[in-house]
Order: sequence, then structure tokens, then C-alpha cells
Amino acid sequence: MTELPTKRGFPGPPPANNGQQPSSRRCYDARDAHKIAQINRLLPIGWHLTGASRYQMITTLGEGAYGTVGKFIRLNDMKSVAIKIVKTDCFRNGLANLEVAALQKLKLYKSERYNLVQFYNVLTDGQKLCLEFELLDKNLYEFMKERQFRPLALNSVRAITQQVAKALDHLKSVRLIHADLKLENVMLVNHQKQPYRVKVIDFSLACETSAASMGSCIQSRSYRSPEIILGAPFTEAIDVWSLGCIAANLYLGSMLYPGENEYEVMRYIVETQGQPPGKILDSGLKTAFYFDKQLYFTTSTWKLKVLNT
Repeated sequence: MTELPTKRGFPGPPPANNGQQPSSRRCYDARDAHKIAQINRLLPIGWHLTGASRYQMITTLGEGAYGTVGKFIRLNDMKSVAIKIVKTDCFRNGLANLEVAALQKLKLYKSERYNLVQFYNVLTDGQKLCLEFELLDKNLYEFMKERQFRPLALNSVRAITQQVAKALDHLKSVRLIHADLKLENVMLVNHQKQPYRVKVIDFSLACETSAASMGSCIQSRSYRSPEIILGAPFTEAIDVWSLGCIAANLYLGSMLYPGENEYEVMRYIVETQGQPPGKILDSGLKTAFYFDKQLYFTTSTWKLKVLNT
């Protein structure tokens, strides 16, 4: 078996959702990125929701698989906000409706009180879809990169973990699964004024607990739980797994499971924590990709395959 590497660094920000994705989840339209990256462009969006309100773009903050986020000034009250311009394909094929439904549900429950980003409005003119949020500081990946990935003090890791855990507890209470928790999706609110105050963002992959579907391609690879890797039934517990990965990353200053594919991630898990429970292995649609089933008279067991990597 290949030796585990001794250094597990952050080679760079991972894609928004590593690994193979169903074609229905691919929503990238490069033409949109070109259009919305223009600085200081007035975008007359939100006509039917906000009347005469207009938004002036100040800068682009980041781009993901499902949209680009910019810093805008809301001109009717000169308030700085963050606006996510949803990729055209996501809007047209209805995938964005899932995110909007999750955000509207969270807004109904005043979820900003539970360390979740405050959602303001859906802005649309029928051609483009934009989502308006409170403006936050920087995400934890950017913060760690600025620190050259030096580990955080245990007290700081604890403070961040407690806040995200509170957010996850609230999501569970409203029966939502975030499904893409990672350093990039936890943001500092204002690190200068409120050190280590954080909020969870990005509900592009969020789903109702009742809609959790075996075989779903969700979670970024290094934060992906055994249930998702194996294609087994899952619950909101997958978000807790991702939170554990985040806490370890902050404390170690490096990725806990830096595998370049799902097999390597599973191998790290098995070598450091042991095999997933037999119940999960037995129910996984993809278990046979990574494990061999060995029969012993009336019983059976699973053993991780040895692959040349």
C-alpha cells in the first residue's frame, strides 16, 4: 500500500465541488463571468422587487461553480452588500430554485441569528437571477493563506467550531443539509472588529433532509463524508463530518484528507480512523469501487482494496 505523505499542504483552493458531477449540476457559463467582472458598472437589477433601487458594482469578490459574487453599493441607501450573480445555465434549468428555496426558508426563520449569512433579496428581471446578502469580510481559506497556513491557537479553533456547530444545529432544526461545508464557505464577519466571528455561506448544494438522495455528488472532496463517497444513505451528519475536517485543518495548518481522488480520501480515513461501520459499507452504492467483500462461512466483511496510486 502506498505510504501516506508526511506533509499535507493546501496546494490551492479546491474546485467548488471536486470529483465527477452529474451533468445537471454543471452550471458554468464563462460569458457571464466576463460580463459581471466589469468594475463600476451600473446593473439595473431588481426592478420588480425594489422599484427604483439600483446597484453599483465595486469589485468582484469571488467565483464558484454556480455564480460570481461581487461587492455592490445599493444606491437607494448607499449600503454595501454582496450580490451573487447566478450562472445562466443554473437559472435557466431551474437549479437555482433549490438555493433560493433554502435561502427563503432560512430567512423565514431569521437564521442570521444562528451564524448563517443574512439573505436580503432575490433580484431578477427574467433574464438574470441575483441573490443579495450582507457583506462579510473574508473566508477561512483566504485567512489561512494570508497566514501562510500557520495553525491557529486552540482557543481560536474552538471559537470557530462552536459557531459553525450552532449554525449546523439550526439547519438541522429546519431540516436542511448544507452539503458543501468547507473553509471557503465559512466567512469572517469583520476580523478587525470581531476577531474569529464567523458565518456559514453558500447554499448552492443545500437540500431538504427529506430529499437526501443516495449517490448524490455533493461536498468538496477533502471534506466529503464516508456516506457520500460510498453512495450510502445520509443525513445532516455529513455536515458535522465536514466541520470536523475544518477544525482539523485550522489546528494543523494543513488538509486532513488531501487525496487527489475519492479512493485516496477513503484510504486516509481508513488508515487514521478505521473502516466505516459495516452498515454504511453494506448500503453503499459505490462500496465495491473501494472495498472487496470477503466471505467467511455465514458472515462477510469488507476490506479496502489495494490500488496502485
